[in-house]
Amino acid sequence: MKKIISMLMSCLSLVCLSSCNSESSSVEDLDTPVFCLTSDMDDPIVLAEGRSKSVKLNVKAEKLGPAANMTFTVDADMKLVSSYNEKNSTDYVEMPASCYSFEKNSMMVYRYDVNSTTGVLKITANSLEQGKTYILPVVIASAEGAEYELTKESAAYILLQAAEVAPEEVDITAGLIDDECKPADASKTPDYTINNLEDLKNLRNNLKEGATTYVVLNADIDMASVTDWTPLFSAFNEDGTDLIEFNGKGHTISNFSCAAGSYRSFFGFRDENGWPDNTSYEGWWDYDTLPKLNYEDSEELYDYILGIAAKWVSAPYYVDGWRLDVAADLGHSSEFNHKFWRDFRKAVKTANPEALILAEHYGDPKDWLEKGDQWDTVMNYDAFMEPLTWFLTGMEKHSDEYIPEKKGKVDDFEGAMRHFMASFQTSQLQCAMNELSNHDHSRFLTRTNGTAGRVETHGSEAAEYGVNFGIFREAVVVQMTWPGAPTVYYGDEAGVCGFTDPDNRRTYPWGKEDVVLVDFHRDMIRIHKENEALRTGSLKLLQGEKDILCYGRFNRTQQFVVILNNSDEKKEITKEVWSIGIPKNCKMERLIITTEAGYSLMPKEYEVEDGRITITLLPHSAAVLKYKV
Repeated sequence: MKKIISMLMSCLSLVCLSSCNSESSSVEDLDTPVFCLTSDMDDPIVLAEGRSKSVKLNVKAEKLGPAANMTFTVDADMKLVSSYNEKNSTDYVEMPASCYSFEKNSMMVYRYDVNSTTGVLKITANSLEQGKTYILPVVIASAEGAEYELTKESAAYILLQAAEVAPEEVDITAGLIDDECKPADASKTPDYTINNLEDLKNLRNNLKEGATTYVVLNADIDMASVTDWTPLFSAFNEDGTDLIEFNGKGHTISNFSCAAGSYRSFFGFRDENGWPDNTSYEGWWDYDTLPKLNYEDSEELYDYILGIAAKWVSAPYYVDGWRLDVAADLGHSSEFNHKFWRDFRKAVKTANPEALILAEHYGDPKDWLEKGDQWDTVMNYDAFMEPLTWFLTGMEKHSDEYIPEKKGKVDDFEGAMRHFMASFQTSQLQCAMNELSNHDHSRFLTRTNGTAGRVETHGSEAAEYGVNFGIFREAVVVQMTWPGAPTVYYGDEAGVCGFTDPDNRRTYPWGKEDVVLVDFHRDMIRIHKENEALRTGSLKLLQGEKDILCYGRFNRTQQFVVILNNSDEKKEITKEVWSIGIPKNCKMERLIITTEAGYSLMPKEYEVEDGRITITLLPHSAAVLKYKV
């Protein structure tokens, strides 16, 4: 897909220099959170005169965020221009007020979080002088909610520069047909002129078979609202004799994309002679609404997808990675599937070595993970969601089946975890997506009621009836303390229920959230973030028994014990803990304890005697304990 652009008579270069730096090296010794202001502007942006660009602003904590929600506001501060010029030996000019405006100047930093919500600054090219560089210092003007400090120089500097482009230079698209479009000879009489959107839409009908068509754009065209555009490629001969020569004449076609080459080879058809109205294409799992892509027989498709894979993890987008839907189903053979994902990985990692490749996969992922040459990790159904669901609820993850005998069966849980976790390398396991719910399965909170069925058999209200918040909190404790990357499906933190798809996609309950549950998630996330051993430490299962799960997370400097009572009765639980590096006689501190009624952060000490610790837990409760040095 390619964009048509025009010659630019003038352009603007836009760049931001942010000052979150290492000058505040002492922040680790401070109790008060330290913040800086950042921007998403890393590379110059080219704008035409009168054009605008939105700049994203964020407030970032240099370590753990505040203990209360904070609201920051930002504003311009031109007093910093002279000091900036003096410090950097520049002669930048104050950006005129007509060139900037704040579309959103307030940002929220939630308690214990590091990053704020996003503010938006609009920059507009407005009568700037050639050869001058304009500067806009943006600072944190105020903050409410808690005590805070700023880095030594917490400001984002936006630079704007007008740059002349020679009028004879014309930048117009190729790509309307097999990359063979070329600039038109201005001396030629145009065969077709585009003056409005309808002219553009009718271009296909005015192409000359077997000849070059000279097209001139006489006006700016915006296709943002166009839904009935017909790709041009179908109007051309297969031998490529139909060409377009295009003259932009200084105008633009925005929000426009068109096909390059034929999509015919992208799909498999049972009726080879039925194209382009062929409805007998090969469908994924025979679903007629999901055409299966024919990678094996289309080099064009293969290369196109690999190009997309590299594009979005590169500048200026820099997305963090790819989530691959039903990745094992790509292609028509196992051999080809593995070849494609090796090539996919090479394309992605060459463009951005830090980009994540995360596959949706059911079953053993070892064939894709063991050599480290395909996926980085997977959505962790088999080594997290499914065993935990059976142990805590006795339910299948779609709520299609309830087997009471499986509930509390710790041997099954530990056996499944040992088996499936063995398919991962340590780094793959630590970034595996550990979910309790998602768009494909019932909400975990709904599973706690033991009701097997779907919305079409029971109605939506049945998904909310008889749920057990104690069991749900047990699950969240495991999610935030088990090896892997905890991933919260929107609404779980607010108490949203629902049977499997589509009932699991209910609207977020704005203003009606379960605030205790929201706070509980924030506190468990904070505990996860604050303690390295809970993210990358070793795991050891500690003497499980019916309804009781106990395990340790530890490294050289931290030792934690997590204990769950998933029974319907109050239990006094004694466990050996010395094997994870805890002294045989010492004290452990409770970081959090959960119950069916809520949770508590009130610290409490427990004695370890002869390598054993004893704790009393109410029904459906959990506790996280830390060795107190």
